[in-house]
Amino acid sequence: MQNTFDEFIEEKQRHHAAIAPVELAQRKEKWLASIEHLYRNISEWLRPYVMQGSIKVERLPMTLSEEQIGSYSVPQLKIYLVDTAVDIIPKGTYLVNACGRVDIEGRKGASMLIEKDWEHWIIANLPSPNGTKIRVNLTEQSFKDKLMKLAG
Repeated sequence: MQNTFDEFIEEKQRHHAAIAPVELAQRKEKWLASIEHLYRNISEWLRPYVMQGSIKVERLPMTLSEEQIGSYSVPQLKIYLVDTAVDIIPKGTYLVNACGRVDIEGRKGASMLIEKDWEHWIIANLPSPNGTKIRVNLTEQSFKDKLMKLAG
């Protein structure tokens, strides 16, 4: 068993060393730009309601920590809808089969925004043992529908 664990650690070290620091920095910058673009879209979709005073959108700083990139600062959004709030929280960029993930959490549940390819987001339900997979492209309407469901 000792040799197997030693080999495992060596393989992990080789894999980590193979990712150039420049590649990691570029990935992080692209991820941060992608989050910014997502937030601009959300702000634009909600602008009429913000102007009316029915919705308030607030950016809050947070620290995200990923094994490959380390810790870095990233904004999260808090959307206040009259008597409740929905949080939009970045989760990371190093994922299997995705460029990034942002969670949407409200009092009626949570969902994920998954960036399948750079600048192509989908809304997906969180994994559950008996649940069916629901995935739809992120559009203004699908986002507003998800907000209604999560805010209750």
